[in-house]
Amino acid sequence: MTFLASLTTGAVLLVRARRAADWRRLVSVVGHITVAWTAAIGVWLRPPLGRAASLQPFMAQVDGLVPSGTTLYAFFTPDAGLRFYAPRPLEPWRAQSRGPAYLLLWEDERQRWRDAQGKPLEPLAVSEAEQSRRGPLTLVVVPEGTTLRTSGAAG
Repeated sequence: MTFLASLTTGAVLLVRARRAADWRRLVSVVGHITVAWTAAIGVWLRPPLGRAASLQPFMAQVDGLVPSGTTLYAFFTPDAGLRFYAPRPLEPWRAQSRGPAYLLLWEDERQRWRDAQGKPLEPLAVSEAEQSRRGPLTLVVVPEGTTLRTSGAAG
């Protein structure tokens, strides 16, 4: 039976239970519809949304770009998805930190931070997943001896 047919059947059962003032059956039908609706969302809606928002493919790409044994930096406290899929432990990037370093930044952060010449950092890789108002996650290389400075521009 299709989902639409199940909902139609549930609606008919609700109407019949209400007309008959059979409150136990009414509550039972509402409960079954609620469980079916929750299951349908969990099966058909959440997985594609989760895959679209996942950092897993991007972090696999980062793992291929960053040499093994090299420290991976991020501004702290990093996003839970970033921490979960990071191919190695993340170290905090501090204002006094210097390159060379591989640094993970959300696009709004990347737009604010500049290298020694005042230029924005060029991304090595950009995630397909984005965060609202933050943009995609980017991997950048901070050049050797460079201390990043903020541009003051809002991202």
